[in-house]
Amino acid sequence: DFTTASVPPLEAGEVEKLATNFDNDGFVVLPDMLPQPFVELAYAEAMANFDECLEQIRSKGLDFGLHTQKGFKEVVIRNKGRYEMPYRCSTSPLFTADLLMHNAKLEPLLDAILRNRELRKPADEPSATANTTAEPTAEARLHEAAASGGSTSAGAGAGVASASGRETSGEWRLLGQSIVMSTAGALEQQWHSDGSHVNVNEHLPCHVLNVFMPLVDLTMENGPTELRPGSH
Repeated sequence: DFTTASVPPLEAGEVEKLATNFDNDGFVVLPDMLPQPFVELAYAEAMANFDECLEQIRSKGLDFGLHTQKGFKEVVIRNKGRYEMPYRCSTSPLFTADLLMHNAKLEPLLDAILRNRELRKPADEPSATANTTAEPTAEARLHEAAASGGSTSAGAGAGVASASGRETSGEWRLLGQSIVMSTAGALEQQWHSDGSHVNVNEHLPCHVLNVFMPLVDLTMENGPTELRPGSH
């Protein structure tokens, strides 16, 4: 059994330091967020779901091409060999476990990052958040990541997340989950930002973010996701 107690929490000083680093660089690395047995189970389930999706497409003779226009709500091809799969993420007991939804290391950091937005928000900035008008809380988009064939994956593109199974806690609200997979020999995905901007002309504090949880070790050889410091 995996519970929130499976991961030791961050110290208060660490939380604020990481939140500051996030504000400056647009990303932060949070090691040892998940115990290895959980990661192995998540990887196995992700691969099984992925194989099931592809088999359904093959058995039904469906056309499966690049991007959402030629993809499905269950799985999309982002580039050759690179897939994003929301399939079963919002219903799986594993991918909706408290260890993910209320991770003892991650949740205080989400609260700190998105609380900072409220503290630093300009007086004339609206409090509404992207993709929602119902809840007044800031939002966080949670993603799991998986890999196959010696390649790696992390993150997900905006617009694929399911609206079901949302979690709300403290300062954040879950928008959706997906598995991102890069198979051996996958082509690079173009540089892009995930999520909508509140203002395209002014750099504002964070209102939405992604959490990448790799299910394999990331190396330069297997093609990790690249981030440009200060670009988000």
